Amino acid sequence: MVQTLITLNFILSWTAEAKKKYDKLNVQNKSVLYAAEFNDDDAKWAKGMKTKISDHMRRDTPGRIFYRMVDTVLARDKNWVYWKMASCPTITRNPVNPQTYADAQSSAQRSATSKRLRPNPMGAVSLDFLQPVDGEESLEKFKEPERHRLPELDSFKIGIADDDFTISMASNDLNKATAVAGKASKSWRALRVAGKFKLASFDKIDDPQNINPVFLAPSDEDGDNDDGEAEDLPDNRSPIIVSSSEQGNLPDIIDKLLGSHKGVFGKVVRHTTREPNEGEVNGKDYYFVKTPNSTNYEMVTVLLNSQKHRM
Repeated sequence: MVQTLITLNFILSWTAEAKKKYDKLNVQNKSVLYAAEFNDDDAKWAKGMKTKISDHMRRDTPGRIFYRMVDTVLARDKNWVYWKMASCPTITRNPVNPQTYADAQSSAQRSATSKRLRPNPMGAVSLDFLQPVDGEESLEKFKEPERHRLPELDSFKIGIADDDFTISMASNDLNKATAVAGKASKSWRALRVAGKFKLASFDKIDDPQNINPVFLAPSDEDGDNDDGEAEDLPDNRSPIIVSSSEQGNLPDIIDKLLGSHKGVFGKVVRHTTREPNEGEVNGKDYYFVKTPNSTNYEMVTVLLNSQKHRM
């Protein structure tokens, strides 16, 4: 299409209308002028074809950007040809006098200089706690646990409930928008915290606007290894994922792992794209899902957890 546009621009330079512009040239370089001339019908066809190609190229945003670049290049090429027809006249520009340069520089400085200084830059954290004269006392405040300790999950529950109340009782759009943004922030942070030890509760969230399942205490139904007392839990509570391309003896390995460490591990309900077998219950045996890209691999996920924090 770009090659066609180049050809059409070249053809349109042979029309009578285009050649009238060349008559204004004092000196003509005849080596780049053509004696042939297209009639009105040919010119009409060329203009119509150029319009169709242009409209086709600009049918979407990437196309419009690309066409703008092509059109700019063709316009520059047309100017270059016009310059050649005029026998390449010298292009000169008068130098800028010192006063004009100084005025432009002063105007640019005034435009770029902020006339009103903010007490605190936008987005900056307040450092008012550093104001006391005693420097050691100020530095000790950096060590306060609340500055680096991970917040408790339940600390977000009340805040989210307050935001829900404000959203339902908001007197104007600004208050409602502020509450919605606050709830979204608290919900996201709560999910980040819950993901460390209550990841299985995410499957119980049906409404993204309601994450109450992550705040609920674990029930006996959440695990199937309540027999016996829990062992001393290790410091590392990262999830353990056991997977295999074939079923094989994978269930035996998992049963042995669960039996050897009663109360420490808990099996998580898996997701699968296959059809449920007879007697299987969705949400208990598997989560049966439909996806466009099915996989032939079976994956069993066993997450490390305690009886107190069942996942």
